[in-house]
Amino acid sequence: MTNRTFALATLLGLITLLVGTFATGPANAGLIQVGTRAAIGADLTVNWGLFGPAGTVLSCFCSQTAGPIDVHINGSSGELDRFDEGTDYTGNFAKGDQLLSQPFLSDIMTVGFSAPIFGFGTQIQPLGYTGAFTAYITVLLNDGPNQTFTVTGNSTTAEDNSAPFIGLTSSVADITAIQFLVDIGNANFPKEGALAINQMDVDVAHAVPEPLTFSLFGAGLAGLAVMRRRKRNLQA
Repeated sequence: MTNRTFALATLLGLITLLVGTFATGPANAGLIQVGTRAAIGADLTVNWGLFGPAGTVLSCFCSQTAGPIDVHINGSSGELDRFDEGTDYTGNFAKGDQLLSQPFLSDIMTVGFSAPIFGFGTQIQPLGYTGAFTAYITVLLNDGPNQTFTVTGNSTTAEDNSAPFIGLTSSVADITAIQFLVDIGNANFPKEGALAINQMDVDVAHAVPEPLTFSLFGAGLAGLAVMRRRKRNLQA
C-alpha cells in the first residue's frame, strides 16, 4: 500500500467513525422547560376554536386536523368545555383567547398528537379559583418514561394575559401527548383537573441546524482535495 493510499484510507476511516459516533446518539435527548412562546420555535398554533365555538360542551375523545398533524383532546370523564376569555370566561388570559377547559376536580385533560412533536407551550389557570397555584404538566414520550414539570402562578380575573406559561422543547420528535393538573392547596385533591389552557404553540417540523456529521464529512472531502493538490504539486 502506497503512502497516498494509506493516507486516503485512514482519512475515510476517520470520517466513517465520526459519522457513526454522532449519528447514533441517545433516542431521548431530554426535555428543556422554557418560559416564553418565542422559545418554542413553533410552526403551528392550535386555537381551541378548532373544536367548536365558545359555550360548546365537548363529548370527547375528539380529534381535529391542525396543519400537518391531527390534535386529539380528551377528558377522563369524557367531557371538555370551550370558553373564550371575555365572553363566557373571566380569568387572567388575554381577552379573546380561545380556551379549552376540563371541569371536574378528579379528571385529567390530555392533549395528544397523531405524530410525535418537538415542543409545545401554553398558558394555564385553575377553574373558579383566585390565588397562588402550581400547575403540573406530564409529558408522554415515545422513547422513554413520562416526565412531569411544574410552573407556579397566580390565578386572577384581571384578563391581562398574566396566566403562567409553560413550554417544553426536545431535540428529537418524541412528545406524543400532554396531561394537565393543578394544585391550589385543596387537601382533598392535591392535584386536581379543573383547569383551562389557551392556544397551544407546537413545534412540528423543527428547523434543525446543519448536523455536525455533514460538517465533518465536508471537512473530510476538503482534506482529500488538499492531498490531491499536494500530490500534483510534487509530481510537477
